Amino acid sequence: MPDESFLRLASRRHVAEYARLAAVFLRPHKPEVKARAAALLRVDPVSLEPITGHIHIWPAHPSSSVIEMAHEKVSVKEMDRFLAVCDRHRGLMSRVQMRNSLAEQVGVVQVVQKLASEHGQWVYGLIEARADVYGHPFDGLEAYLTEQIGLAREDMLKPLIHRRLRQSVYDGVAVKELVTRAECFQEGEDLHHCIGGYAGALSYGKTVLLSLRSSEKLTSMWSSAEISLDDLARPVIRQHYGPCNSPACEAHQAVLKQVVDDLVVGELVARTRWLQRLSWLGYRVAPLVLRGRSFKRKAAEVVARFRPKPEPNFDPDVIQW
Repeated sequence: MPDESFLRLASRRHVAEYARLAAVFLRPHKPEVKARAAALLRVDPVSLEPITGHIHIWPAHPSSSVIEMAHEKVSVKEMDRFLAVCDRHRGLMSRVQMRNSLAEQVGVVQVVQKLASEHGQWVYGLIEARADVYGHPFDGLEAYLTEQIGLAREDMLKPLIHRRLRQSVYDGVAVKELVTRAECFQEGEDLHHCIGGYAGALSYGKTVLLSLRSSEKLTSMWSSAEISLDDLARPVIRQHYGPCNSPACEAHQAVLKQVVDDLVVGELVARTRWLQRLSWLGYRVAPLVLRGRSFKRKAAEVVARFRPKPEPNFDPDVIQW
């Protein structure tokens, strides 16, 4: 009979995977080999319990096996960093698995990490979306990726819309308007949600994406918001979520109401040329313009009430179908 540790692991797997599991755990191997194999199987090497609910068995490439990869000389620290990146970037993980060598898989992730630290987290999204990256030889991969990042950088960093908010801090909460694809993707990476996919909507001028922070390290005090503008430039809060789409904290919800008021002013300045020419002073004058327009609209409503209504001018004998 197999030992208890194998049965505990196999009970969570499909029966078709038993042969690969047996090749790793029921044959004599060095402890470090079993530890690397266990890491590739996404389980803790001591308790053999799954780390995540969604399990992948390395490798997906048919020309290699888990135990062959486990015999490669890759340190435990490198494995930990490698698997941590794969957990955060599932798209990158599925592509990296197509490399038939563990050392090469780790090397690809290290290259991507280095480029992301130099150019920003949006690099992960760019590389995940390019299928040609994974068929490129490992030698020269960094130079090729650097070239591709250079080609995409101008588009990623180009503002898709003008910034409307002039104020950056509201009651101790830092608020940033996201206006580039890179900023949107960075926000999605930091909070693990899909705001990066809304970047394309910015160019239509009807969507405002915001990043709110009231702590540098405490992620529970982070949130993102989507606000839409109607034809009259009136803002409506569509979404406001924290990390992993959790509810935003109460402090951020209160601040967002102030931000909405400022967006009305910012949109008026953006649409009015003479206010734009006043530069920063235009943001001081805009509230007065809004009050004047509101007064004019109310006055027109009052006058309309006292105007006699015109009698209908039509022939009652003729029915308009």
